[in-house]
Amino acid sequence: MHSNNPIEDITPETLAKTPKRALGFLSGVSRNLEVRRALAAYGYTDAVHQEGWELLGATGGSRPIALAGAPSPTNVTDAITELGGWSVRNFKVTDASLRHAHTAQHAYVFSGELKAQQGGGAVVAVGTFLLRLDGLERDPERAATRDDDRAALERLGARGLTEEERARVQRLVDTVQQGTTVPAETPRAAVAADTARAALYRWFDEWSEIAHVAITRRDLLIRLGLASPRKPVKAGAAQPAQPAQPATPERAGPPGRPSAAPAPN
Repeated sequence: MHSNNPIEDITPETLAKTPKRALGFLSGVSRNLEVRRALAAYGYTDAVHQEGWELLGATGGSRPIALAGAPSPTNVTDAITELGGWSVRNFKVTDASLRHAHTAQHAYVFSGELKAQQGGGAVVAVGTFLLRLDGLERDPERAATRDDDRAALERLGARGLTEEERARVQRLVDTVQQGTTVPAETPRAAVAADTARAALYRWFDEWSEIAHVAITRRDLLIRLGLASPRKPVKAGAAQPAQPAQPATPERAGPPGRPSAAPAPN
């Protein structure tokens, strides 16, 4: 059992690497039914998968959302691919649309150096982006700027980021983050970055160790980010020298007898 209190035993370098490693693990589990079945034998339930996404979201701001039914691995892969392309296009459009006309809203949406991502990172980036657009619309802590916030949203809507489009893309995020739950309407209290990463580290450390027991195929471990591909042997590489074979000794006659007896007279 991992302690939930001190984080002194976890190095800053380990904490910094944990979100990326956990993201690769969670995305790999979402994509591969064979992996999911292998882990299920050791207690990896939908609730455990949900917990991992929620802990990851706490380190990057994305919100977990509930799903109605489990998507197929193909749908998950397609969703991740589409989210990557969507983030590249729409982050640029939003940046250009708000940078000069709504500077305060631009700073809010892209705070923390939020950037477009590819692969599994797009799930967290787009989830965070959508959460912040929702914040412009109804976060009670932004009541003082509500008129300007909604004007910014209307501007984005004219660029194609309508409520319908945002809902469609949120469903793509939901497809990947299967099994997670809808948060309460009140804003989640801010969690210190190191504390959030430490909680994620404890979850990832436990399940990555179990995965090494549950999954014996190296290619599946590679997909989870838990193993590295073996380096191919280069052509012409020196082969280890074969040991010299000892010379076969000449067979000698029985002791006390000459090797060739003299012919009788």
